[in-house]
Amino acid sequence: MGSTVVGERGQVVIPKDVRDRLRLKAGDKLMVMVHKQGPIMLIPVEQMQQMIRQMSEQMSTLLDQ
Repeated sequence: MGSTVVGERGQVVIPKDVRDRLRLKAGDKLMVMVHKQGPIMLIPVEQMQQMIRQMSEQMSTLLDQ
């Protein structure tokens, strides 16, 4: 965990310990999601693609039964 500040151009810095833990590096793409009035979620695109693939496979298995 950590905290950050929104800069003048709307930029935020993800704290180093979080980047290290998630193995994020410069150039990685993140999806920005928000639910109504909060919270803001940043999800690595690669992770989201993996999750969607797994969900799709599970749905196919369920529908084939």
